[in-house]
Amino acid sequence: MSEELVKNNENNAMEEMAKIAARMKATEYRFEILGHGTKIYFVDKNWETSIIKNDGAVKEVSNLKEFREAFKNTDIKTIFIPYLNADGVKTKDILPIVQLRRICSEFADAKVIYVEESGE
Repeated sequence: MSEELVKNNENNAMEEMAKIAARMKATEYRFEILGHGTKIYFVDKNWETSIIKNDGAVKEVSNLKEFREAFKNTDIKTIFIPYLNADGVKTKDILPIVQLRRICSEFADAKVIYVEESGE
């Protein structure tokens, strides 16, 4: 096996371990169980949220339309809501928990949702 291939395998393994560690650490934060077994974790902005939002298996959303589309898509199992959207607006003002609950109750597909909080 070439040295470059070994290094790539090691890097991939480290990335996967970081993703797992970030998700495990995020489950230590406060959470709610929404409709149909969906769990929503409120995670302080830190290393965990950086890794989670950059995970290719996670869909980042910052408005209700994107959230609804992600929730309807049965291939998407994990959703990330950043603290600020691209315009610098707090997403909790655009995506209030009451709206998230309503959308979750419309679809019978359990998801994991990470909501990034300020970290202050």
